[in-house]
Amino acid sequence: SHGQAVAMGMLGAGKMSLELGLWSHADLTQLTDLITSFGFPTHISNTGITAETLYSKMLMDKKLSQGVLNFVLPDKIGHVNIVPINDVDLILNSISHILDTH
Repeated sequence: SHGQAVAMGMLGAGKMSLELGLWSHADLTQLTDLITSFGFPTHISNTGITAETLYSKMLMDKKLSQGVLNFVLPDKIGHVNIVPINDVDLILNSISHILDTH
């Protein structure tokens, strides 16, 4: 569902913010707990989808600008910034966070 996709995107963005030092493990845990409390899953399971496959789809997204993906990343609970990211390993690691294969 769209809601599940949004929840997964929020978790991936949260992981990316953690990796960039924009927020803490406690913030990511709070986000995960919130998503769980609404009944949304926190991982994509049993689909065979890889991080690389999702990344290739992201390259067709409207948030791609001049070859760089723009991410909406939290820097504290309730506040986000648009951050251009071209570090493929960072993106793949963040996608892997929501896949059961990580």
